[in-house]
Amino acid sequence: MASRPALAFSSQNHLCKLCSKVFDHPKVLPCLHTFCRGCLENLPASGGSLTCPTCGQDTPLTQDGVQGLRDNTLAAKLHPQKDPNAKVVRASCTDCESNGKDAAFYCFQCMKYLCVDCEEVHRKEDASQRHELWIADSPSEKPKMVAAQSSDEVPKCREHDQVSVLYCNTCREVLCPHCVVKTHKLHDFVEITEARETELKRIERGIEEAQFCLENQRRKLEMTEETAKKASEQYDTSRQQIQDRSKYLIQLVRESEEQCLKELEENLKTQVESTSGRQEELLDSYKNHIDFSQTLLAHGSSTEILSLGGCLADRLHSLKMKSVESGNSDTQSKMSKCLTFATEKKDVKNDIESLFGQVGKADDTTEDNILKENREETVTSLGGLTTQWKSGRPRSFSLVVTTPGDIIVAGQKVLKIINGDNLDVIKTVDLKFEPKDVAYSHDNVYLTGDGSSIHIFTSSGIEKDAINVEDADQRCNTQGIAANKPGHIIVSMGAQVYVLLPNGDIECSFVGSEELKKLLTHEDDNIIVADCRNDRVSKFGRDGAFIKHVITKHDGLFAPMGVALSRDGRSLIVSSLVGGMPL
Repeated sequence: MASRPALAFSSQNHLCKLCSKVFDHPKVLPCLHTFCRGCLENLPASGGSLTCPTCGQDTPLTQDGVQGLRDNTLAAKLHPQKDPNAKVVRASCTDCESNGKDAAFYCFQCMKYLCVDCEEVHRKEDASQRHELWIADSPSEKPKMVAAQSSDEVPKCREHDQVSVLYCNTCREVLCPHCVVKTHKLHDFVEITEARETELKRIERGIEEAQFCLENQRRKLEMTEETAKKASEQYDTSRQQIQDRSKYLIQLVRESEEQCLKELEENLKTQVESTSGRQEELLDSYKNHIDFSQTLLAHGSSTEILSLGGCLADRLHSLKMKSVESGNSDTQSKMSKCLTFATEKKDVKNDIESLFGQVGKADDTTEDNILKENREETVTSLGGLTTQWKSGRPRSFSLVVTTPGDIIVAGQKVLKIINGDNLDVIKTVDLKFEPKDVAYSHDNVYLTGDGSSIHIFTSSGIEKDAINVEDADQRCNTQGIAANKPGHIIVSMGAQVYVLLPNGDIECSFVGSEELKKLLTHEDDNIIVADCRNDRVSKFGRDGAFIKHVITKHDGLFAPMGVALSRDGRSLIVSSLVGGMPL
C-alpha cells in the first residue's frame, strides 16, 4: 500500500477565532470548534451551557465549567505557545539528531520529527506505511524542546502520573494500571494501541461517510442555488405581472371615472336646459296673455269682450297650472336624482383583492420539520402497520406484499411475516446479517445484505436456498433486489446490476452507478433503478440497455433511497432522504 501524502497544515487554522492568536490551553467543543480556555471563560454562560461563538450550538457545562471541557492537545502540539524571550532553536530530525539535520516532516503516529532522508526510509517500512506525515510548518522556528517532548510523548494518567497503557471502552478514557484496579475493574478495556487502531479505522470510515454527505450537500447546495436563480426569475415575472395587473385595473377605474363625469355633465346640461326652457316659455306666455288682455280692454267691443273673456280666463288658469308644476319638489327631485352618484355601501376591499389576484402561499412544513418528524416518529407506514426507529437512531426497513396479501418486513437482522388483514405478526425469523432489501415473486422471498449472497425464503418464513453472485465484486454487499414474473432476479452490488436466471446463473450485467439503493421491475420487465449518489431514478431494459432517466436532481430529487409502483402500476413512488415524492 502506498503511503499517504503528507498534509500541509497551516498555522492560520490554529488561531483562536475570538482573540486571533495562537491557542492558549485550547479547548474543543462538541461541534469541533476550538478556542482558548481563557476566551471561553470570558463568554457568558446561561442555563449551565455555553454557546459556540462560531456555529451557535449549545454545550452543557459540568460543575468544573470551561475547565471540564475536552482539551485539544492536537492543536496545542502542532502550534504551541511561544515564549517571545526564549532563544529560537531549530527542530532537528529525531532519528538522526546527532547529525543536526533539519526536520521536514512530522509523523503523527510515531510522534517524532523526520528529515527528508529519514522520511523516505520511514515510508518504506511496512509498519509505518499507513502513518500520517505532516509537513513541518517552519521547522527552523520550532524550539528543540518541542521535538524532544513530541518524540518521547506517551499518554500519562493525570491522577496517578503513570503511563496509560489501556483504554476503557465503557468510560472512553485512557487508563493506567492503578485506574483499572481502582475504578475500572469491571469495565470493558483494551490495550491503547488496539483501541487507537480501532478508532483510526472508525475515523477513516467517518471521513468517507462525511465525504459522501459533503458531496450530497454540495449537490443540494447547487440545486438550492439553481432554485434560487429560478425563484429570482419567477420573482421578476410575477412582479411585472402585478404591475401590469395594477396598471390595467387603474386604467379601468380611470375610464369609469371619465364615463361617470361625462354622464354627470350631460345630465346637468340636459336638466338645466329643459327646466330653463319651460320657465322662459311660461314667461313669454304670461306676457302674451297680458298684452292680449290689455288690447281687448282698450279696443274691444261689447261683443268681442264677451266672446273672448272666457277664453282669457281659461288660458290664465292653464298657465297658472303649468307654473305650479314647473316649480314643485318633484321637478327638483328629478333634477337632483339625475345628478347623484350611486355606489355600493359594502366594503369593496375584499372584492378588489379577489379581482386583483394573490401571491402564492408557501407551505409552513419545512424540511427540518419533516426530518425531525421522521426522526422522532416513523419511517415506514402501510395502513395500520408502522415500523419505528429505536432509541432515536435511524434504521432501514424494506417491505413487500405477497400475492395472498401478507406483509413481509426486513430490517434490524429480523424477517417478519405479518397478516395483511389484522396486522398480527405471523412469524419472526432471526437473521445473522443486516438485510438491505427484500423482494417477492412466485412464493419466494429474496433478501440481500449478506456479502454476495441472496437468501431465499418461502412466504411462510422458511429458508430454502441461497444464491451466490459469482461474478460480483466480493468487497461489495448485495443491495437492491427485484424479481419479475418470468422469475428473473435483478440485484445491485456497488455500481453493478446483475440479471440472474432463477437458478442463479448470470444472464447479463451492466453498470448502473456508484450507489444503487433500490431496484424494481415494471410490467414490461424494464428495470427501475434508484441512484442515490447521482440523485436520479433511471430506467433500463432487461438486457441492461439504458432507456432514460425518469427523474433527476433537476426535478428536485435528492438522494433517492427507494422506489415502488402504485397498485395500478401507473405511478412511481420515490422515497428520498427528505421525504417521499410521488410521480
